[in-house]
Amino acid sequence: MIVETPEANVAHFSAIYGRPVRETNAEGAVQNARNDGIADLIAAHLDAKNKRTKCEGEAKKIAKDVRQRRSVLRHFSQAISARFLIDLTQSDLAQYGDTMDKIPKIHGKSRADRDRTIHELVERAEDLPEEDVGLSANTKNRNFGIIKDFLTFARAKHGIVPQATLFFEDLYSRPEDGECNERLAFSDDDVTKLTDHPVWREGRCPETGRDGRSFADFGLYWMPIIADLTGMRREEIAGMMLDDVVTDHSIPHFDIRPNRNRRLKNKSSRRCVPIHDGLMELGFRDYVDGLRDRGEIDLFPELKPTAGGSYGGVFYKDWKKVLDEQLGPDLVGKVFHSWRHRFVTLMRNDSAIAKDVVQDIVGHTPQDETDRTYRDTTQFRDEMLARLNPAIQSVPCGHWMGKA
Repeated sequence: MIVETPEANVAHFSAIYGRPVRETNAEGAVQNARNDGIADLIAAHLDAKNKRTKCEGEAKKIAKDVRQRRSVLRHFSQAISARFLIDLTQSDLAQYGDTMDKIPKIHGKSRADRDRTIHELVERAEDLPEEDVGLSANTKNRNFGIIKDFLTFARAKHGIVPQATLFFEDLYSRPEDGECNERLAFSDDDVTKLTDHPVWREGRCPETGRDGRSFADFGLYWMPIIADLTGMRREEIAGMMLDDVVTDHSIPHFDIRPNRNRRLKNKSSRRCVPIHDGLMELGFRDYVDGLRDRGEIDLFPELKPTAGGSYGGVFYKDWKKVLDEQLGPDLVGKVFHSWRHRFVTLMRNDSAIAKDVVQDIVGHTPQDETDRTYRDTTQFRDEMLARLNPAIQSVPCGHWMGKA
């Protein structure tokens, strides 16, 4: 039996990794002569590992190893911001490590899972029970080992190394560190520390002159606030378009629906969520109007990713710096999804708020078969908004405004 060697051509790996490996001009000449593209190097690494052999048992072992490496390296390339190996940083490795904490423990068994990007796996995991989310310490360490072996290949065979020094030993997990995989809600103390960061310390969004140009970090400013006051998921917020923000309704709201920037997790994710009055007080309407005046299409244009990336992935780098700076050693188990956990916890501990109201706000799939199969919350928008609005407005927001 001969192991089949995959074709390492540009079109093939563009399809696998979701982005072009090189760009060409009208004459077909290669514009990008760099030889450190991560996608190209992964292709070469997999090709080198896929050795020919006539031994059937050895061939199966090689095929399994290559298949596993392809999956890990594909997800790694999708999770990080760097597109060229020379630009790879410790932050990229940490971002991939954090992402492994947010995907289903069991994935890749079905064809649908194998076709999903790392961002789609994160979305699939968001409503799973805690015990079903986050790779084990051993699996994470194995995946980091595959990446380290890939970097060794790039150095030994191509003489290419990242400019930054990388410390894999800082990222390895011990089997007893199970708590690291648990996604925890932000505590009141966490929120106090986070909102003391300079981005939010002054309260209202920095003045923009209604053109959105004088302050660059709009996504970093608004996304945590929106998540805290609505329980929305990271990609739901980051990939929102201006048409999804309805400010001319009697109850201003977010129309959470699939768009060209991102899809939704499931049918229940399609919903309308009232906009908290605190957002308006902080200048959100002015911000949205300013973008519309400029002719923008996306709510956070600065988060537009390169091909194959996600809006939330671009947001992650600056957000991770804030988490590290403000929470330090208290960061264990805390991610952006911790806002959603905090929101649901606050809602569920308020006896005046019905469980189905919380369910409709955050887009959880109903447990009742009738609701799950037949109930469509989008056909009665006005009635739904009126029912959900009191719960949204009850969420405390003073911490974002510099108030105790």
